[in-house]
Amino acid sequence: MPALPAPDSKPVVLVVDDEPLIRMNIADAIDAAGLQVLEACDADEALHLLETQPRIDILLSDVRMPGSMDGAALAKVALSRWPSLRVLVMSGHAAGSGLADGVTFLPKPFPLPVLIDQLGKFTERPQAMASLRR
Repeated sequence: MPALPAPDSKPVVLVVDDEPLIRMNIADAIDAAGLQVLEACDADEALHLLETQPRIDILLSDVRMPGSMDGAALAKVALSRWPSLRVLVMSGHAAGSGLADGVTFLPKPFPLPVLIDQLGKFTERPQAMASLRR
């Protein structure tokens, strides 16, 4: 498990996807963009991390996942408990309708630079991340 971030360190992104290769590819791109990454394979693991980690700035979750809830429900629960959390959900199956207010939708498949651009907007660091886009 990654080391805990210092309060003034780089933003922390929690990536939630049940497909290990997709999750790893996204996590690697986010790490290369200079952000800290935590990973979860389902909503239950994500909620555990949200409850136990001292800081998570952005939740990035797939919509369709097995377990007690899908990514849309996770987004709703997370925003109700941590209203300052930035939430981005992604899916190759849903059109982004029916999501909670404050949730940004990203359709899969997407080029990784599009994800990095969106994270740059969330972290207010678009210039710092621009050099990492390919």
